[in-house]
Amino acid sequence: NRAVDVFFSEGATVIPERSVPVIDSKQIELWYRRYKERESDAVGADGIQLLCDDIGITPLDPVILVLSYHCQASQMGVFTREEFLGGMQRLGCDGPEKLRAKIEEMRHSLNDKVACKEIYAF
Repeated sequence: NRAVDVFFSEGATVIPERSVPVIDSKQIELWYRRYKERESDAVGADGIQLLCDDIGITPLDPVILVLSYHCQASQMGVFTREEFLGGMQRLGCDGPEKLRAKIEEMRHSLNDKVACKEIYAF
């Protein structure tokens, strides 16, 4: 059979599976603690400023709105523990370097009319 001969002589074409990022939930928790306010269990303005510094954006960058969308933040400018941990899980980020690597992807989502509408409606 010709197909079998080709398979064994040329090899099969293997379509690689999309790799699922390995996320360390303990690392996300430690990362969250870096930003959370001392008097509450949430990341407030100072923590968001520090997060923005760590990933190389300003708090006025529209990317922070995309981040808030992924965290499903109930209040603008604040991330509860659950929101932060859940958002980072959804984004596949367990540290600032991984989130920094996602910035252009998040920025690009603002150029997608459907995604942008969802983000701004959020």
